[in-house]
Amino acid sequence: MMRIVLFITILVSALTGPLVFAICLGVLYAFLYTAYELLILAMIVDVYYFQGEIPYHLLGTILYLFVLEWLKPRLLFKSS
Repeated sequence: MMRIVLFITILVSALTGPLVFAICLGVLYAFLYTAYELLILAMIVDVYYFQGEIPYHLLGTILYLFVLEWLKPRLLFKSS
Protein backbone atom coordinates (compact mmCIF):
# COMPACT_ATOMS: atom_id res chain seq x y z
CA MET A 1 0.00 0.00 0.00
CA MET A 2 2.81 2.38 0.87
CA ARG A 3 4.41 1.72 -2.51
CA ILE A 4 1.30 2.93 -4.35
CA VAL A 5 0.93 6.02 -2.17
CA LEU A 6 4.59 6.93 -2.67
CA PHE A 7 4.36 6.45 -6.44
CA ILE A 8 1.25 8.62 -6.69
CA THR A 9 3.00 11.29 -4.60
CA ILE A 10 5.97 11.19 -6.99
CA LEU A 11 3.65 11.41 -9.99
CA VAL A 12 1.72 14.39 -8.66
CA SER A 13 4.82 16.25 -7.51
CA ALA A 14 6.58 15.62 -10.85
CA LEU A 15 3.71 17.13 -12.82
CA THR A 16 2.59 19.94 -10.52
CA GLY A 17 5.26 20.68 -7.94
CA PRO A 18 8.98 21.24 -7.93
CA LEU A 19 10.81 18.57 -9.92
CA VAL A 20 13.60 18.40 -7.32
CA PHE A 21 11.15 17.05 -4.72
CA ALA A 22 9.98 14.38 -7.17
CA ILE A 23 13.58 13.40 -7.92
CA CYS A 24 14.38 13.00 -4.21
CA LEU A 25 11.30 10.85 -3.70
CA GLY A 26 12.16 8.87 -6.83
CA VAL A 27 15.63 8.10 -5.51
CA LEU A 28 14.13 6.86 -2.25
CA TYR A 29 11.47 4.87 -4.11
CA ALA A 30 14.03 3.22 -6.39
CA PHE A 31 16.19 2.24 -3.45
CA LEU A 32 13.30 0.73 -1.46
CA TYR A 33 11.51 -1.08 -4.30
CA THR A 34 12.21 -2.48 -7.75
CA ALA A 35 11.27 0.69 -9.51
CA TYR A 36 10.77 -0.08 -13.18
CA GLU A 37 7.55 1.94 -13.16
CA LEU A 38 9.71 5.04 -12.77
CA LEU A 39 10.55 4.58 -16.47
CA ILE A 40 6.90 5.25 -17.32
CA LEU A 41 6.93 8.29 -15.06
CA ALA A 42 10.10 9.57 -16.75
CA MET A 43 8.43 9.21 -20.16
CA ILE A 44 5.41 11.15 -18.92
CA VAL A 45 7.62 13.94 -17.55
CA ASP A 46 9.58 14.10 -20.82
CA VAL A 47 6.37 14.43 -22.83
CA TYR A 48 4.89 16.95 -20.38
CA TYR A 49 7.90 19.28 -20.26
CA PHE A 50 9.37 18.40 -23.73
CA GLN A 51 12.79 20.01 -23.56
CA GLY A 52 13.98 18.90 -26.98
CA GLU A 53 14.50 15.83 -29.08
CA ILE A 54 16.53 13.89 -26.50
CA PRO A 55 14.49 12.43 -23.60
CA TYR A 56 16.83 13.47 -20.78
CA HIS A 57 14.61 12.31 -17.90
CA LEU A 58 14.13 8.87 -19.43
CA LEU A 59 17.81 8.37 -20.20
CA GLY A 60 18.78 9.53 -16.72
CA THR A 61 16.26 7.19 -15.13
CA ILE A 62 17.48 4.21 -17.18
CA LEU A 63 21.07 4.93 -16.17
CA TYR A 64 20.14 5.42 -12.52
CA LEU A 65 18.10 2.19 -12.35
CA PHE A 66 20.85 0.24 -14.08
CA VAL A 67 23.49 1.47 -11.62
CA LEU A 68 21.20 0.99 -8.62
CA GLU A 69 20.26 -2.58 -9.58
CA TRP A 70 23.95 -3.33 -10.01
CA LEU A 71 24.82 -1.77 -6.62
CA LYS A 72 21.93 -3.10 -4.50
CA PRO A 73 23.36 -6.58 -3.85
CA ARG A 74 26.69 -5.03 -2.90
CA LEU A 75 25.10 -2.60 -0.44
CA LEU A 76 23.06 -5.18 1.47
CA PHE A 77 24.55 -7.02 4.44
CA LYS A 78 24.75 -10.77 4.33
CA SER A 79 23.55 -12.17 7.64
CA SER A 80 24.69 -15.75 7.14
